[in-house]
Amino acid sequence: MRVRTKLLVSLLALIVFMGTVYYGISYLYSKNLFSQYVQESQKDYAKQLANYYKKNESWVGIENYINKKLLGEKQKNSSEWVRDIKIYDVHDHVLVSATVKNNLVEGKVQTDQYPILYEGTQVGTVEITGTTPIGLIMAEQQVFRTISFGTLTGIVCTSIIALLLGAWLTKIFTRPLGTILQGIQRVKGGDLQTQLKLDTRDEFGEVANSFDLMTQKLYKTEQARTHLVADVAHELRTPLTIIQGQLELIQQGIKPAEPSTLLPIQDEVARLTRLVQDLHQLSLAEVGKLPLEKKTVSLRQLLEQITSMYQFEAEERKIQLRFETELENESTSVQVDPNRITQVIVNLLSNAFAYTPEEGEILVTLKALAGGFLIRVMDTGSGIDAEHLPHLFDRFYRADTNRSRQEGGTGLGLAIAKEFVEAHGGKITVASEKGRGTCFMIYVPIKG
Repeated sequence: MRVRTKLLVSLLALIVFMGTVYYGISYLYSKNLFSQYVQESQKDYAKQLANYYKKNESWVGIENYINKKLLGEKQKNSSEWVRDIKIYDVHDHVLVSATVKNNLVEGKVQTDQYPILYEGTQVGTVEITGTTPIGLIMAEQQVFRTISFGTLTGIVCTSIIALLLGAWLTKIFTRPLGTILQGIQRVKGGDLQTQLKLDTRDEFGEVANSFDLMTQKLYKTEQARTHLVADVAHELRTPLTIIQGQLELIQQGIKPAEPSTLLPIQDEVARLTRLVQDLHQLSLAEVGKLPLEKKTVSLRQLLEQITSMYQFEAEERKIQLRFETELENESTSVQVDPNRITQVIVNLLSNAFAYTPEEGEILVTLKALAGGFLIRVMDTGSGIDAEHLPHLFDRFYRADTNRSRQEGGTGLGLAIAKEFVEAHGGKITVASEKGRGTCFMIYVPIKG
């Protein structure tokens, strides 16, 4: 069932329900009103008898009073009032029992008793047995018929108006829903660039905005997936081509199967292995399933160990490598996975060595910040063009394609470094100027 139909049916059901409730309340109120009228009429007997007792100060002559005064007046219009009356004294002895001789009146027979009070003291009881006045019954029935007709007419008229007005309103209210459904169908058909752009401030607008954000992310994800497949295929093509070429030369007898011939194959296999491992680590980090073995470590001590490992390479390349900090070991304790943080720093230092010329300088610093620490890895290398900086942490992105491949990189190092840092709740950024060097900044929270 469509939403518009559901709304119209719900509206119609609400009208019928409200009309039924109105009829029920009106019926009960009218019935109670007529019942009160009958009771007040019957109580009038008790008042007249009380006046009789007040005047005579006894019940002497009460039978004659009942027959002539009370019942005599009622008999003049016996079609309206038909009563059997009994009067009891305070000892429940019957003083008078009188009956109106008229059996033509039909109605509900009931018996009621009312106290006869004189100066606040009960001096007797009057018991009235009879039928509801026929005129009153007819009036009651007429009122109920009027209420029923009015209620039914109101329900019918209101339903017609509500259906016409509701059809128009639901068409307006559900129009954004139709737009959303059309957008969903387009996305289902593969159009991930679908944008609804609904200019409404209600829940439909919120859904549409969420839909637009979702399609944008889906499009970016699809683009990333496409690029990833293309990049992986491209990265695999070169080593596989080399391996295939070397094996064909060996099979054809052009080259002998000796260590010098097998070494390029071994290098490319190692490169493929690193690529697969890097992709595996990156995929785990991106979905938040990267295993972290956190422990309390001193960042200063960790950075000193890493830089000391590269001192020999720095001397070989005639590059000055320094680590500077004013912090003590005890004050740089953090909760991190030391292996992952080491992998990040090693990756950055490897890049720095790759792009820093002889007599250049690589500086690693550690500084305390609010809630954590800032690690900077700076070099005086060739620097990076500004156009490359926004994409530097993307998969397989290389600012210097030829040199990166010659160095044997997979193009995933910085992407992995970014995911590892963010897995610790930190952040990594880069600043660079062509010809003046590059600075990578890593914020590591104390409770990473």
